Amino acid sequence: MEKSTALEGIRRIKETGEYDLRAKLHRITLSTDKDKRKRKVHTFKAVEGFLCGLWLDENYRPEDRGNHYGKKFIRQRDDSQINVFTAPLSGYYPLMMIEVHPREDIPLETHKTFLFELGEALPGLKASSVEYPIDVNCSRDADPLDVDNYYARDTDSLFWIFRHSLLIPYQRTTKFYADEDCKEKFAKTGKRANFSIQWGSHKVYERGQDKNRKEDGWDYDDVDRVRLEHTADWNEIRKHGIITLEDLIREPKFHEINKDIWNFKRFKQTKRSKKKLPQEWEDYSEMDDNRNDKDEGYVGSFQALYNALGKPRAYAEPVPELIPLRESIIKAMNVFDNKWGTLPL
Repeated sequence: MEKSTALEGIRRIKETGEYDLRAKLHRITLSTDKDKRKRKVHTFKAVEGFLCGLWLDENYRPEDRGNHYGKKFIRQRDDSQINVFTAPLSGYYPLMMIEVHPREDIPLETHKTFLFELGEALPGLKASSVEYPIDVNCSRDADPLDVDNYYARDTDSLFWIFRHSLLIPYQRTTKFYADEDCKEKFAKTGKRANFSIQWGSHKVYERGQDKNRKEDGWDYDDVDRVRLEHTADWNEIRKHGIITLEDLIREPKFHEINKDIWNFKRFKQTKRSKKKLPQEWEDYSEMDDNRNDKDEGYVGSFQALYNALGKPRAYAEPVPELIPLRESIIKAMNVFDNKWGTLPL
């Protein structure tokens, strides 16, 4: 019942009736080249000249970013925010790191054009990491005062299904953020923390539009989607041939890099299993023996229990009701790649 309720809450594309899923590029992290020959090109003066209006972030604390860089500069544009990190605190780091945070509502053409212009101003920038998010947009057509039905049409039903069914390849750790009790506590006020769960470099979390974001996230009434997000680091994108910003602009390879990640699984009952595997309708959190004395690990996800049981791959099977959603996720990746490739510069 919960699955059908969650799936009904996903917004549909009017023309086709398909699930409304949108793939995009989010934070892109770039670095200057360590090669001494490139240092004449990759200078702070060149970055400042291209961005026109960097200001020093006086509130920046190096320890919040791993003590890698001593200074942070910001340029707030209409289409994006650019963060520039300088003064490396270790001789092993590049002279500068540049983060590009595009606004949620900008056209894909605008994003690609800016990246192209950045690449022309600073040729040969290295691609360090890329965030590949997919937004599953949800309906907002229920009465917010009707608590029973409101949750049936909102993001939290979908979030719990993702939490209960997703299996991310090769991930060992699971972190869940937000107090479960606040779901009922703040149901009528429209105020609560936004739920998120993280498996290594993969996250699932509730969010709304950038313009509605508060310091601690989004008010409940402003949450309109669940985001699946994979951050591909330098090693991963390099394996797929993305070494420089120019490589990324030419072909982001959304589908190639992400196609095997978002899988919906349940435990398959078989006579050959040495363990009594939990049924799909059971609360996995009650069985999660990954917990320590601080109750960490109490996450109730398929991933956590799967790992705790010793990763019984032979006893995990796809969730039939979620196969169409999985197919829509793959389609959204291909739609992005195809559109990006046709955009002019």
